[in-house]
Amino acid sequence: MASFNSWMLPTKRRWRRIIAGYQDLYNDKGNWSSNQVGVGTLIGTNRSIAAPTLIAWRGRMVSKAEMENLSITEAMQIYKVRYWDKIQGDFIQSQALADILADMKSSAGGNAIKEMQRTLNDLGERLLVDGAFGVASVQALNRQTLRVGQARVFNAFRQRMIGYYQRINSPYERQLIDSLNRDYPVMKTDWTRVVVTVGVVAAAGALVAYGIYQYQQIQT
Repeated sequence: MASFNSWMLPTKRRWRRIIAGYQDLYNDKGNWSSNQVGVGTLIGTNRSIAAPTLIAWRGRMVSKAEMENLSITEAMQIYKVRYWDKIQGDFIQSQALADILADMKSSAGGNAIKEMQRTLNDLGERLLVDGAFGVASVQALNRQTLRVGQARVFNAFRQRMIGYYQRINSPYERQLIDSLNRDYPVMKTDWTRVVVTVGVVAAAGALVAYGIYQYQQIQT
């Protein structure tokens, strides 16, 4: 199963975002208390935690100074509760799929969940596309990971996310897509299917060997 600690490894995108510095670009809606450019208070973003996210987390308005002083510990708590737990990350079999889904949720919210649900429906599932990753969605993801392999699910989802970024008409479209391509390139080798296949073959071989041994014992 996937784990939050693995998502937070220093070699991965999320940790790089956590240790990234503070920024308060005027045209970035995530830097505004209202999540709309020019509306409300320009608070900024730190450790990739947007202003509306920190406000919701603390349950009150926050200042620019509070955002600038956001600790790594609190940022990790936010990522665990608001992103990892929201995708039921501990119950997803593939770490790679859990990583990309949690990361995309952190940048696109419920829209990332909807794109994953649409991806799974394209593969034959019949999920309600509601932006909530519940038990049915987790089971569907694990089922398709075993049926078609994590690479096919991964690549189909990342392509849907590229399409999403192109549709929303964001001034940071190119940056978002370049970041996705850099951190989550097309998956070429599907080790999940290889491991599962090898495991099944090994188990089958062991059963055959055991059967032969029992037959020989009977004959003697």
